[in-house]
Amino acid sequence: MTQESATKFIQWLDYQLAENHLNSYKLSEKAGIAHTVISKARNGKLPKWEACNALATALNVSPVEVFIAAGLLPDQPEFDADFERVAIIYRTLSLEKRRLFIKLVQVLIDSSSSALEE
Repeated sequence: MTQESATKFIQWLDYQLAENHLNSYKLSEKAGIAHTVISKARNGKLPKWEACNALATALNVSPVEVFIAAGLLPDQPEFDADFERVAIIYRTLSLEKRRLFIKLVQVLIDSSSSALEE
């Protein structure tokens, strides 16, 4: 583990906390992990696979995103965190809500296309 990977993880974690309106304690509680795991990460001892997986579940992001941020997997240029997040959300929806989700996305695409044509 390098200082660079620790810094990268801390930046990723800070972003996730802000996006989800959480603090470290609330995140650890939501993830079901000890608060010390996050405290140690802030001091350069990055979390292991199990803790990263718990964080991914709590933050509703792909575990791969957390594994990359924690330096457990190498950067993957083709990895799209936003797409993975949409896929995770989609999988949690009922069939009825999945259909609505698709319709909403199509409306968004159509409205974007219309704006470009003007």
